[in-house]
Amino acid sequence: MDSTPVSLSSIQDTIRNNGHLMRKNETKPSQNLEPLLLITERTSGTKTQMVYTPLICLIVQGKKQLSVGNSSHHLESGQAILVTHDTPIVSYIIEATENSPYQAIVFPLDIGMMQACLKKLSSTSTNWKKEESMQHPSSIGRISCDQGFIDAFERMILICSSGENLFLKEHFRKELYLRILLSDMGHAIQQRLLEHSISGKMAAVIDFIKSEFNKTIAIQELTSICSMSASALHRHFKSVTGLSPIQYQKNLRLIHARQSLALNRSSVASVAFEVGYESPSQFSREYSRKFGFNPKQTPPMFAEVN
Repeated sequence: MDSTPVSLSSIQDTIRNNGHLMRKNETKPSQNLEPLLLITERTSGTKTQMVYTPLICLIVQGKKQLSVGNSSHHLESGQAILVTHDTPIVSYIIEATENSPYQAIVFPLDIGMMQACLKKLSSTSTNWKKEESMQHPSSIGRISCDQGFIDAFERMILICSSGENLFLKEHFRKELYLRILLSDMGHAIQQRLLEHSISGKMAAVIDFIKSEFNKTIAIQELTSICSMSASALHRHFKSVTGLSPIQYQKNLRLIHARQSLALNRSSVASVAFEVGYESPSQFSREYSRKFGFNPKQTPPMFAEVN
């Protein structure tokens, strides 16, 4: 739990002052504050299912629940979640109204830049202890936010909205990376950044599944990537993502299919084949089981981003 209360009034004012850069729906985040995404949702009960890429998300107002596999994380204002691997996540907006909407700041993580920050931190800080453990923390976890963390997010919003020079933006971006590495979840992202750690090997497996999600993948292809037995791969992969490799691939297929159908690009049968199903009827059954409605009932929406 976060032990010291933080003040959110200043960052809430900053978001209100930049309201013209925000969108009104969680599935349509702003593209005007790159690399930040400012998100607002005015209706509680909103449910989304998408693949979260590595990111940190700070809840500024309202409440949200994230579910990964069989685990759930409840978040409210002043709290943040860190995602270290590409992970299919179900999210629910628990508290949001027209006058007091759910608001969050999403900061996508550049893995290459974080690796550079980790290398610099390891070589320059006498108090830094490099985490060599072969532990494999989950891909998602609560990260404690002190006032310095909140203020760093606000500085990023201000510099991104002002359009000031790239050097300043990169400076504040690296500040956030260093704060993450030095946080109570620093070990989790550090393990992700270490190529030969279990967490790093699972990232490589995930990258392969993402690139081949609509094809048949043999377990031997995955074990060769991480140099593990099939049973070890299954155990570690589920520990990190909350899913087995097969479940992960199925989630990717169905989420991709929903986005395609929501954009009205293709028929149900063609989308089923596009994402790797040989049987449109099997696709429809699994789609309905996951989303609660059949493919033809998919509501239109913008492509989900996170």
